[in-house]
Amino acid sequence: MPRRPPDRGGADAERHLAHPPEPDDVRRRLREHPDAKGMLLITSTDWGTGADVGGVARVCHEFDVPLIVDEAWGAHLPCHPGLPAWGMDAEADLVVTSVHKMGGAIEQSSVFHLQYDRVSPEVLRQREDLLGTTSASTLVHATLDGWRRQMVEHGRELLDTALHRAERIRAAVAGLPGLVPMDQEMVDAGLAAAFDPLKIVIDVRGLGISGMQATEWLRVHRNVDMGGFDTCRVSASITHADDDRTEQILLDALRARRKGRLPRTAATGTTVRTLGPGAGTGHAAA
Repeated sequence: MPRRPPDRGGADAERHLAHPPEPDDVRRRLREHPDAKGMLLITSTDWGTGADVGGVARVCHEFDVPLIVDEAWGAHLPCHPGLPAWGMDAEADLVVTSVHKMGGAIEQSSVFHLQYDRVSPEVLRQREDLLGTTSASTLVHATLDGWRRQMVEHGRELLDTALHRAERIRAAVAGLPGLVPMDQEMVDAGLAAAFDPLKIVIDVRGLGISGMQATEWLRVHRNVDMGGFDTCRVSASITHADDDRTEQILLDALRARRKGRLPRTAATGTTVRTLGPGAGTGHAAA
């Protein structure tokens, strides 16, 4: 008998993943906890799967509670129609974004986006004052403004290139025995509401190793740091800053790992490592 696919959201036993909750999950929990003050939703996940933010927001608003979205990996989402919906466009009340992850700002460059009246801007400002610094960095503010301008003027073009690059990398990985890239099938199979194609998520179990082992091997033998890993997979994030060189470094490293050996020079047979400045993303760097 064919297996029934798991419900969208929650645990995915086959892939050993937890996907974001769906509107019915949220409705059930809010009924169970009528004293709840709000909903915190993490989407997209480290593995690129995303929630039905609009559906969750509408459920939260039925109960008159705010939806707060932790969109740490979503700085790029408002800038291209080929990406999952941005939380603010999907009716979230408050979205927190780390621009230094998928955007172009320096570390600690995070922002709040606020709309509607369920979260008081005065209260939000007070809470931020408790955690923020009294000596704000001019560099942080400058890179945030620079990122916004770059996306307004060139974002569509830059992200078009990044999306094509990610598609090309995923296709190349799919041709390597033992490596299985995660793709839109997560959405097609009803496991998640959305998938960020700029996340290159690769199941390595076909090589007989864990994601931790693959990551350590790539770091030690190829000087490539992966953006994420667990018992089953590794991941890399592709951004507008990547180019042909960083693409090739990542693919060469994955091919070498599949073969289970280090590259050797043709003349001497000496083991060599790939050296060079960091990749543009900082998430799959050589």
